[in-house]
Order: sequence, then C-alpha cells, then structure tokens
Amino acid sequence: MTINKATLLGNLGADPEIKITTTDSKFARLNLATNERFKNKDGELQEKTQWHNVVVFDPMIADTVEKYCKKGQTLYIEGQIETRKYEQDGVTKYTTEIVIAKYKGMLKMIGRPEGSSKTEDAKPSKSSDDDVADIPF
Repeated sequence: MTINKATLLGNLGADPEIKITTTDSKFARLNLATNERFKNKDGELQEKTQWHNVVVFDPMIADTVEKYCKKGQTLYIEGQIETRKYEQDGVTKYTTEIVIAKYKGMLKMIGRPEGSSKTEDAKPSKSSDDDVADIPF
C-alpha cells in the first residue's frame, strides 16, 4: 500500500484560472502560498513563502472555485502530489502540482478573501431587548 497525499493551508496569490478540457470538463488552476515563520540565528523573526501549483480536476469543486474563490482567500486543500514532464522549445521541463482529482480530494474555503467585505445589507439590527420579546416560548 502507498499513500500520496498533500495537505495545505494557505492563501490564493491570484484569482483562480478556469479552463475547459478537450472533453468539455471544467478545471481550475490555483497558486497557493504557504508561509513559515521562524527566528534566524540572530533571533530576528523571518518569514518564508512557498508557492504551490494546485490543479482541481473535480468539476464540482472547480465550479465552486470559479464562483467563490478570489485572490487572498484562505484555502484548506487535500490532494495528490503529481510531477509531470513536458517539452518547451526543445527542452524537457518538469513541474510538480497538487492535484484534486474527481472524488479524490478536498478544498475548503476559510473565511473571506483579505480586503473583501460582507455582501449582505448592513441594516441596523434590533436591540437584544426587542429580540427577546419576539421569542415564542
């Protein structure tokens, strides 16, 4: 038995890129940043950012990503690590991605993107005394 699983909690560095495969299936490409904080040898706080290429091949998750995910959004992702080889200008190149395949991964949105505001109407709410009077029991 083998396990190939990546778990990430990070922020989108850009709005997701939505594409359609040759078989008319929607997929999404994401750039996810994870940060590590540590103290250097002089005791100064340092931060290191890692960038992860994420590909969502599950069409239902890709649809959700398209509708609700924006730059700055914090995401929890579970997927599979895949390295693929391709040719560019006669040179063989490699790329490693975290892949969320159909029925084989997870994506959860945590909070709202940084700088976004709640879209619901900001009406003044009733005072708590009024709410108590309306309770039927």
